[in-house]
Amino acid sequence: MTDRDAATTQDFNPWVATILLLLGNFMNLLDITIVNVALPSIQRDLMASASQMEWVSAAYVLAFAAGLLPFGRFGDKLGRKRLFLWGVGLFTLASAVCGLARDMPMLIGSRAVQGLGGAMMVPQVMAIMHVIFPPDDKARAFALSAVVISLGAVTGPLLGGALITADLWGLDWRPIFLVNLPVGALVMVLGGRLIPALDPDRHMSIDWPGVGLFGLTITMIVLPVIEGALLGWPWWCIALLAGALPMAALFVWRQLRLARSGRTQLLPVALMRNKGYLSGLLMVLLHFSAIPGMFLVLAIYFQTGFG
Repeated sequence: MTDRDAATTQDFNPWVATILLLLGNFMNLLDITIVNVALPSIQRDLMASASQMEWVSAAYVLAFAAGLLPFGRFGDKLGRKRLFLWGVGLFTLASAVCGLARDMPMLIGSRAVQGLGGAMMVPQVMAIMHVIFPPDDKARAFALSAVVISLGAVTGPLLGGALITADLWGLDWRPIFLVNLPVGALVMVLGGRLIPALDPDRHMSIDWPGVGLFGLTITMIVLPVIEGALLGWPWWCIALLAGALPMAALFVWRQLRLARSGRTQLLPVALMRNKGYLSGLLMVLLHFSAIPGMFLVLAIYFQTGFG
């Protein structure tokens, strides 16, 4: 039975399921941008260094980036609904720990766990939506997803500023994380009932060496980019960046080898050969490399520089 067959045998409303899926995605997008506004307040409260301030954002992004591709495959094997709800649960729990953090190591560590939760749930959103809608409705469903992505980017700074200014119950910056708790709880409770359970491919094999190579490649790029400027670009930062290229080439070589032998690839080779996919990926890369970085710099500059 295919995923589509499994979906159609259940009594569910695809639009209700989509709203719950996009609420989970909205939490992830909101958290990427909302924290930028709070960084000066966090720095004052927890006496954070400049490097630690960068890691509040970077720990999330690093964990999210390293886990995004593998968790997409894990969803195919273990069940997309299951991985989505696990991701929402982990994200919500980590949000609570972030909001209760007493020092910077605790905050940075819980931000990394948040990133893993986001990486678990986000790949399942589009995968489930692709299956539960007939072809005629897919365009409208994905258009709704684009609206949610735009709202997440815009709402984060506005909501973050409002919550910090309100200083609810004297909690200062902490409500920017605690606001995720009721949303996450709602998605988990209703999602368990209203999101269809699709049949996983239990016979699929996981490319564990590929998972390791992908994670190492991402880490070897992101880690020196974060620490390099603050540390004056020591030799190990340069070495990691230089080593990322052959590590990425090794990952691609392994995927090609798996494709030739007819085995499941972590990143399907057909996608890497699709010019339309690659050009779209490049545009998305440029867009999301610029926008979050701009939000981070401007949020700190406006508050510390202009009050």
